[in-house]
Amino acid sequence: MSRPAASPVDAVRVLAVSDETSDALLTDLDPVRSARLILACGDLPFDYLDALVNALEVPLVFVPGNHDPDLSGYRMSRAGLTLRAGLPARAPWPDGAVNADGRIIDVAGLRIGGLGGCLRYSDGPNQYSQRQQAGRALRLRAAARWRS
Repeated sequence: MSRPAASPVDAVRVLAVSDETSDALLTDLDPVRSARLILACGDLPFDYLDALVNALEVPLVFVPGNHDPDLSGYRMSRAGLTLRAGLPARAPWPDGAVNADGRIIDVAGLRIGGLGGCLRYSDGPNQYSQRQQAGRALRLRAAARWRS
């Protein structure tokens, strides 16, 4: 027996944020109170994202943008600890948030593929050449196929 198509009531509401903070959003959360997930698409201060997570009490999935710090040295252990250089470390992002960069994440009934950063224009972090980003996209696609 197949499951009926999701009705608008079953739809997951996602608050997608990127690049610019909004004090108005933090002041009046009523328009986004029904969100079940925050999806941060880069270039927002982690303390701002932490305030959103705490106000809405929903999961946060993010990818780093070209103005965010280099997060490449962090990873999760099998036990759920955040590690950097193999040692337990406090991640700079909000507690409970998931860095989806280069990963497939299942959250709030959705499967999300994360690919952060931008085309290289300086020596800053989270910037990639066309070739590097194409390789990252191919690895993400392979991961998505493996998980389906």
